[in-house]
Amino acid sequence: MYDFIEGVISWRGLNCVVATSGGVGYLVRVGERTKTYLVARPDARRVYVHHRVREDDETLYGFICEIDRALFEALLTVERVGPATALGIVDLGEPMHVWQAIRMGNAAFLRRARGCGENTANKIILALAGKGQGADA
Repeated sequence: MYDFIEGVISWRGLNCVVATSGGVGYLVRVGERTKTYLVARPDARRVYVHHRVREDDETLYGFICEIDRALFEALLTVERVGPATALGIVDLGEPMHVWQAIRMGNAAFLRRARGCGENTANKIILALAGKGQGADA
């Protein structure tokens, strides 16, 4: 539904920012890496978003770039991986490094993310090893 919000980052919280555009402030949940980027670059004007709609909740998740968002969305397709775990995995580093860890079956790398234990890491590897950035599949 939404691709990005372009405007001013008017407030930064613990795990969220407010992106103001057209007189509307959008509360956007972000991971640590995205928040750090936005703090370091006050001129940043665009946040790519994933709009998650549930029966009792609507949440925007924000990312530095489309590749981060694509990784987040791929992780959400894995059974028992929710937004908090997916954000934690996106925070592990550049998307190409995360995809490389998945393709190489590096569960230890994935387990560094909060909420990602051994079983979840293995599920991610099984589900996504042939997909993602630079994959032939």
